[in-house]
Amino acid sequence: MYSSFVRITPLIACLVALALVPACKKKRGADYVPIASVLPRAAKFEPIMAVIRKLPVSPPPVTRTFAPADALIGTGSTPGSDPTPEPYLVIHVEDLAKPPRYDGDKAVKVRLKGSQFLGVCADGLSEVKEAKEDDVYKTTLLPCTAFKYAYVVRETEYLEPTTKKVSDKTADKTRTIGLNHVPGRVSGDVTIYSLSDGKQVGAFQFRAVSSADPGTEGGIGSAQEADLKKQADEALRAACAAAARGGTTK
Repeated sequence: MYSSFVRITPLIACLVALALVPACKKKRGADYVPIASVLPRAAKFEPIMAVIRKLPVSPPPVTRTFAPADALIGTGSTPGSDPTPEPYLVIHVEDLAKPPRYDGDKAVKVRLKGSQFLGVCADGLSEVKEAKEDDVYKTTLLPCTAFKYAYVVRETEYLEPTTKKVSDKTADKTRTIGLNHVPGRVSGDVTIYSLSDGKQVGAFQFRAVSSADPGTEGGIGSAQEADLKKQADEALRAACAAAARGGTTK
């Protein structure tokens, strides 16, 4: 009987182990992929990140306006989005600290669309290097390998949009009869670098002014900030297009 128990015990252990494997996989989620399948993406993005690490924190002054024709800022998908990522990566100079990082909204007055991907890609590369399989998903590093240019944004002027109440005074009381929106503005320049070798391939200036009546969605202050950000994104796109044509925008 003892010999039969010895023979059966390994079989039971094996069956238990096989039963646990599917359960472990389920806990990782449907998007989980083995780290081995992400390594080729990391190999492609590592040289790009190496170039980003060497970009100057203080780009040279913009003395002429030019931009590659294939680096136009699109109006469709967000930079880095799937399945058709744009070829550019927006980076604020504040994020080019050593090592480069996404600094949220702590230092940047008007955070531009797409600038969050520096952090997404850098964190993804770090996770792969540290073999954190549970944190590696299908989208990790996938859009990062498509970046061809870095748009390094330097904001040189910022005026915060404000709102003042318009009051009507009578003999016995004061009542608010409206709001007076004072538009904000932001201006600066963009230096374009090739992410294959770090060479400067373009530069242009941009300027944006928020709307006189941005609405009140999300609160008066939030609406003003959102509107200025929207105007800045559009100004950047227009200035880039003009630079690629050899013109300028005001």
